[in-house]
Amino acid sequence: MNPKDWSLVKQLFQQAVTLSKDERDEFLHAHTKGKPEIYKHLKDMLLRDEQSDSSITNILSSNLEQIFEENNPLFPGDKIDNYEIVRLIGQGGMGAIFEGLYQTSNFHLRVAIKTMSTTRFTQESIKLFQTEQQILENLNHPHITRFIDSGTSYDGLPYLIMEYIDGEPIIDYCINHKLGIGQRIELFLQVCDAVSYAHQNLVVHRDIKPDNILVNSQGQAKLLDFGIAKLLNSNVYEGELMETQIGLQVLSPENAAPEQILNKMVTTRTDIYALGCLLYELFTEDIIVFNIDKNNKPSLEKAICEIPPVKPSNVLNKNNSMLESINYRKVSTLKSTLKGDLDFITLKALKKNPDDRYQNVEQFSGDLYRYLNNYPMTARSKSYLYLITHFIKRQLFSFTKKKRKW
Repeated sequence: MNPKDWSLVKQLFQQAVTLSKDERDEFLHAHTKGKPEIYKHLKDMLLRDEQSDSSITNILSSNLEQIFEENNPLFPGDKIDNYEIVRLIGQGGMGAIFEGLYQTSNFHLRVAIKTMSTTRFTQESIKLFQTEQQILENLNHPHITRFIDSGTSYDGLPYLIMEYIDGEPIIDYCINHKLGIGQRIELFLQVCDAVSYAHQNLVVHRDIKPDNILVNSQGQAKLLDFGIAKLLNSNVYEGELMETQIGLQVLSPENAAPEQILNKMVTTRTDIYALGCLLYELFTEDIIVFNIDKNNKPSLEKAICEIPPVKPSNVLNKNNSMLESINYRKVSTLKSTLKGDLDFITLKALKKNPDDRYQNVEQFSGDLYRYLNNYPMTARSKSYLYLITHFIKRQLFSFTKKKRKW
């Protein structure tokens, strides 16, 4: 549908939605003579509006409708193959995500549909889009969004069909459910499992951040958006700098590793840094990079590449939602829990030099498993007092703690 037709559809829809059902059909026939496609779109939109609590009316009265017009040729009621567009979920630097619906007489499936932004329809962005498709097709993990289908629409727009995740971003989920430290670590370990699996399949995500991790009502974390992911094989290293520069335009600076900011080689330890950012925010409910101008490159580089992060235990404040959980009532109690091993684990993942970070995700998650079971950290110097303290903790809490393997 071209912008001129969409403008007409929008105008007619906003008038028809105020009419009674009996008046609508007469109105549509009168204003869409010789335009069967527009008539069908309007009928579908009015039906969808009735069935989904006025979601289309809400879109047309919000700034989301402007996003549709400026960047995407898709609108509610449109179809991509057998999938109908229901609503816009989100808009990013490389494209848009829609909720879609595949429906037959006896089958109903909600999906997420990712399309490329029309403003980024270039050879480079097409290559990244194709890489994402290739990656998702080969990843099958319970904590990674599932690939369903892909193709190209009649007007040449590439799209990906993925499972629809009805959930909250991981930080919001932890806050809204008042999760304690141990519960947040358990959730974080699900993400580590997903990232470790991706690395085993030679994939670096490059954009791990809270908005790209949704948690459903069953408490299952799902890693999303491999839009700027990197395949670690010799066939795709050609053009590394070009792809990194595209990625820098869409990734979040707060979660970017120093090597990404400096356009240096990205490795699996880049994802470890991003996981460290995520763990930091899970503990503190705050971000690491503070008060910087994202458009000021020297300031951005200095903050990320030179200024060391403050220990998580020193960032906590009285507004932290963990103080509402059953285990913590005072900031001092929460700080003392983070102080020591959890500070050490988080900051090790956030080392400026990739070689100083955890060597792989398994080492990172292994230390968190050890923390949950009161074992000493593998990457920390171990004094006699440190070892005996952990031994005593294990003995005292062994009858309440479930043993876990790492």
